[in-house]
Amino acid sequence: MAVRVQHGAFDPGAEVNAMHAANVGVGAVVGFVGYVRDFNDGREVAGM
Repeated sequence: MAVRVQHGAFDPGAEVNAMHAANVGVGAVVGFVGYVRDFNDGREVAGM
């Protein structure tokens, strides 16, 4: 499993296609793309 946190834009479809091309026996791919807000319950969020 790989986890990356990055500032730059990326193409989730290209990432899935590259993973599948390198691992043709994979039966399923699950992904999550999320955003971190700078606030929570009215308070500023300073970090993860």
